[in-house]
Amino acid sequence: MISNSLSAYIFIRICVLILRLITPLSILYTCLRVIGPSILHVPPLISIIAFAETAFYLLVYLPRAYVLHRPAPTGTKLSQFQRQELFQRCLDTIPDMDYFLNVWFKGANVPDLRRDEIEKWLAWAFFNQDHASHCDKVELDEYVAKLEIALGKQFPYGHGIYQGMRPTIDPVNMQHRPLLYYMFIVGTTDIVCALQLFWIGLRHYRVAWSQFWKCFPFRFWTLFSKAQSPAEHVSYWHRPHTSTTRLPILFIHGIGIGLHTYANFMHDIIERDEEKPEEGQTGIIALEIMPISFRITHTALERDEMVAEILQILEKHGWKECVLVAHSYGTIIATHLLENEKARSRIGPMVLIDPVCLSIHLGDIAFNFAYRSPRKASEHQLHYFACTDMVVAHTITRRFMWTENALWKEEIKGRKVTVVLAGQDIIVDTGALGKYLSVDEDWKSRLWALDGLNLLWYGELNHAQVFDTRKDREAVVDAVTAYSQIGQTLVTL
Repeated sequence: MISNSLSAYIFIRICVLILRLITPLSILYTCLRVIGPSILHVPPLISIIAFAETAFYLLVYLPRAYVLHRPAPTGTKLSQFQRQELFQRCLDTIPDMDYFLNVWFKGANVPDLRRDEIEKWLAWAFFNQDHASHCDKVELDEYVAKLEIALGKQFPYGHGIYQGMRPTIDPVNMQHRPLLYYMFIVGTTDIVCALQLFWIGLRHYRVAWSQFWKCFPFRFWTLFSKAQSPAEHVSYWHRPHTSTTRLPILFIHGIGIGLHTYANFMHDIIERDEEKPEEGQTGIIALEIMPISFRITHTALERDEMVAEILQILEKHGWKECVLVAHSYGTIIATHLLENEKARSRIGPMVLIDPVCLSIHLGDIAFNFAYRSPRKASEHQLHYFACTDMVVAHTITRRFMWTENALWKEEIKGRKVTVVLAGQDIIVDTGALGKYLSVDEDWKSRLWALDGLNLLWYGELNHAQVFDTRKDREAVVDAVTAYSQIGQTLVTL
C-alpha cells in the first residue's frame, strides 16, 4: 500500500484517471474514424492502440463481465444445529452490536432498522437464501430475538430504507481495465517477479499447455518452464526440501500481481536458511492463485477444489508436514486447508499475515473491500487496482461464502500460530481482532514466543506494508524460521 500523504493522493488519482480515460478516448477515436476517416490525423501506432482497446472492451470485457455477474453457487448448506452454533459463536464475539449492524447495513442509523431488513439479511447470512420467506420462521425469529437482546432494543415491524450487505447476491462492482494496463503493468511486473524468484533459486511449475490461453495477459515465459504442476489450475514456485531437521514452507499469497509483493520476503527466508548449509535446505512451495492476481482467467476455485489441488502439489513433493504462511486472502485458503481432514494433518505451525479469516463475520472486511467509497490515497489504490478488478471483484463477492471462510480462535487452539497485524490496516479492524485473539491487555508489546498463539503488532503500517522493508520483515522471517526449525509433528486438532 502507498502512504496516505497528499503527494501520494495526487499521484494515485492521476494514475487512475489516466487509466480510466484510455478506453473511452479509444472508443471515441474509433467512432470518429468510422464516421470520417480523414477527420483525425494521428500516427498509425495510436490508431492501432485505439482499435485494439475498443475491440478489447467490446469483445472481451463486456462478455466476461456479463458472465461474472451471474448469481453465485449457494455454498455449503448448514443444518439447524450448525446454524444455531454459528450464530451463537458470532454473537459471543461481537464487541459492539450497534457498530456491527452499522457496518453490515452500510452506515445505517441502527434505530431506523426494520425487522424485514434484519430477517432478509439473516436469511442470506445463515440460510444461504435471498428472502426470509424461504427460511424456517421459528428459527429466524429466534435469531432476531437474540439480536434484539444484545442490542437492547426491538426492531420495529415493516420495511425500511436500508439494505444489508449480501456480497454473493448484490451487484458486482467491477471496472474495466485497458489493454495497455494488462500488457505493460501486469505483464511486465509478472516477468520481473519471475526473474526475481528464479534468481533466488526457485523453479517454476506451470499448468498444462491447454491452460495457457485461459489466462490473460499470456505468460509467455512459462513456455520455457519444463516442470508441470500436478494441479489443473494452480501453478507454483518450488525450492527442493533436503533438510531432515526442518519443516518445509508452504506460502499462499493475497490479492495482487501474483508473488511480486513477496519476492524479497522469500529471499530473506532463503538467506536465513543458508546460514546453516550443513543441515540441508528448507523447501518452499509458493502457490500462484491466478483469479486474485489481476488476470482475466477462470473464476476462483470452490473450497474443496482448491484444497484438492494443493494436496496434489504437496503429495507430488512428498511433504507430510509443513509450515503454512499465508497473507490476506491467502488466509482464507489456509482456513479451508485446516477444515479439511486430509489437509489438516499436513499443516504444522502457521504464520497468518494481515488475516481476513479471523474476523470475517464482523463485516469490516466485506464493507472495506466491496462497498466503501475510497477517500484516502491507499483506499483509492485498493479500490481501483484490487477491489474492482474483474475477477477479483467476482472472487470477493460471488465466492464470499463467509461461513466457509471464517476461522475461529478455538480452531487454532493447540497449534503454534503467529498472527501479524498492521495498526493502520484499511481492510481489517486489527484493533478488534487483536483483542479477540489476545489473553491479556499488553498484547501489542508482548514478546514473541515459540509456543501457543503470538501476535506481532506493527502500529504504523498499513495492509501488506510489512513486506516493504527488510527491517519490518525481520520479525516475521524470525517466526517462520523458528517454526521451520521445530522439525517435528505438532499436536493437531
